[in-house]
Amino acid sequence: MDRFKKLLEARTNLATERFKFLVQVRELLGLERFQQLKAEVRQHRMKRKLGRRHPAKGNMPVK
Repeated sequence: MDRFKKLLEARTNLATERFKFLVQVRELLGLERFQQLKAEVRQHRMKRKLGRRHPAKGNMPVK
């Protein structure tokens, strides 16, 4: 049970630090540029996700 509590504490600390980091980035960039960054990250993730499902012809295994 002690390990589980330590894991939960580590996750909580990580989430807190991530939130603080995002707030700092938002303050540095301003609302408009921060929203642009979020949109670009979303697009990049979608492209990567689709790329895993449909590999490019050059990446297909040779028969």
